[in-house]
Amino acid sequence: MPTIGNGENMSNANRISPPESPLRSLLSGIWRNKMLVLAITGLLFLLFCLYALMQPRQYTARVTLLPQATTANMGLLGQISSLTGTSMISDESREELYSKIIKSDRILDPLLDRKWTYLDSPQAMSLIEILGIKVKPENEQSLLKARYLAKQALRLNVISFVRDRMTGYMVLGVTVARDPALTRDLANALSEALDLYNREYRGNRASKQRDYVE
Repeated sequence: MPTIGNGENMSNANRISPPESPLRSLLSGIWRNKMLVLAITGLLFLLFCLYALMQPRQYTARVTLLPQATTANMGLLGQISSLTGTSMISDESREELYSKIIKSDRILDPLLDRKWTYLDSPQAMSLIEILGIKVKPENEQSLLKARYLAKQALRLNVISFVRDRMTGYMVLGVTVARDPALTRDLANALSEALDLYNREYRGNRASKQRDYVE
C-alpha cells in the first residue's frame, strides 16, 4: 500500500510552476548572450566614431545684435504703447520678426548674386555652386529652381536667429562646412544687410510720416 509520504511527493511533482515574467525572460536572454551583446555594442560605437570622423568640420560664426525698438518705427502700435506706458511688442514677437526678415528673399537674393571665395578655389563661386546645387546651363527654369533650393538650404541649414534668454540680445548664427572664412563673410554680409534694411525702413517710415503731416 502506498504511504502518505509517497503521496506528498507525487503531488509536489505534479505542481505547475508559475510562468516567467516577460521582463525577467528578456533579462535572462541578454545575460545568456552577454558577450554577443557587448560585441554588437562595441561595433556600433566604433562605426559611429568612424562616421563622426568622416563628417566635414562645421564652423559657426555668431553676431550679437541689439535691435532698436522705438515708437517711431513701430507705427500705431508703438504710439499706443507709449501712451499706455507699456510695451506691446514682446521679445518673442521681435525675435520672430527679425528671423523672418533675415531669411526673406530681399536679404538672401543679393547673397546668391555675389561671388564668394571658398576653400582653395582659384575662382570665386556662387552660393549655388558652393551648396552643390546642379543647374542646367541656359535654362531659366533650372536656375529659378536652383535659387529656390539654395535659399531653402540657407534658411534651414545655414542661418539661425535666436534671442539670448540671459541678455535679451538677438544672436545671428551662420554655420558652414569646411571654410571658416566663408562663414565669417556670410555672417558679416547678413548683419550688414539687416542693418541696411533697418535704416531704409526707418527712413521710409519717417518720410511717410512727414508726407502725412504736410
